[in-house]
Amino acid sequence: MWAKKAVMIKIINGRKIRLVEPYPSTAFDQLMEFADKHEVELHKTRDYLILERKK
Repeated sequence: MWAKKAVMIKIINGRKIRLVEPYPSTAFDQLMEFADKHEVELHKTRDYLILERKK
């Protein structure tokens, strides 16, 4: 199945860093908290939103 969490981090100069299944398992939640705390804009793909609803 293709259902793996991944994070795409876009840096100011346009480069992107992709993290697939970050370790530890709480790393994704920590990134979300960091983004919220520092007012970093988040974009979720349509596929991610589907996976999020299935939880």
